[in-house]
Amino acid sequence: MVSFQLDCFALEEKHTSEYLAKELLWIASEWNIEDKVAACITDGAANIIKAMGSKEAGGTGWPHAICFAHQLNLIVHNGIKSLETTVDKVKAIVQYFHKSTLAATELKRQQKNSECPELRLKQECPTRWNSTFTMLKRMLETREPGIITMALLNVDLPHLSLEEWGNMKTVCDILQPFDEVTVELSAERRLRKKRVHTHKGSSNQDSSVWREFDEDTTGLQDTRNPTAEAVMEVCAFREMARITRSSNPHMWWAHQKSSYPRLTQVMKTRLCIVATSVPSERVFSKTGQLISERRNRLSTAKVSQLAFLNFNLK
Repeated sequence: MVSFQLDCFALEEKHTSEYLAKELLWIASEWNIEDKVAACITDGAANIIKAMGSKEAGGTGWPHAICFAHQLNLIVHNGIKSLETTVDKVKAIVQYFHKSTLAATELKRQQKNSECPELRLKQECPTRWNSTFTMLKRMLETREPGIITMALLNVDLPHLSLEEWGNMKTVCDILQPFDEVTVELSAERRLRKKRVHTHKGSSNQDSSVWREFDEDTTGLQDTRNPTAEAVMEVCAFREMARITRSSNPHMWWAHQKSSYPRLTQVMKTRLCIVATSVPSERVFSKTGQLISERRNRLSTAKVSQLAFLNFNLK
């Protein structure tokens, strides 16, 4: 699955649901896709959810789902709250190592002495929960060389107790499956021809979280009562071996469209839906890079054009 940017421009009015819906419908009309939107994936903000409502209520009338990564984000942030003091300490330590060339060099030397991988400490990004996980995980990975480095430098940095180190390890173990799911669902891959593998169970390479998901969904039964031919098609499909998670479902359905004509049509409107709104959020980081100190005189229209080209020409 790969995303393309349709537009990027400044919103000049208050971000009411009516205004957001109007602008989204305008973009869709410019591309002549008003009636071709399979689903709109957004964060959970009240104004954008309302903007996705019925046209009679001033919304777009498009099918809507909340970004899966944002939902995970809410769960994880609630879990991390108990580690707030520890996280603040780690942030201060990481910030120091990023600002001090001497500290970074000494850390690298201690890693060599300990025959550990040469790893840099990673900073947290406030808008991405898994950067907190990455920061804590990297701190654990550089624990021994890091402690030695801080002792040698004799700098006034927060002290992490044995209990805090233990809590970090426990939380990282808990958050690992969340990180795996977020990374996989947020990734974009250009469609490539590949061999389609089938199996009755899960791939040996699947993580535990995906194995549990596959086990839960394998036994699900369709309780709907459509026409007889459709029932036969669904029953035949359910007898097929399930393809592996690493296989390309688009290619599989292309090969099977003569066997499952009705289901193929349904899947065309389902497989195009992304699980997260991460691609649209990447626009902000790319646009921020365009509007640097040297380019801050660019007009809004020029920034919009550059953002469009930068995102789509990849």
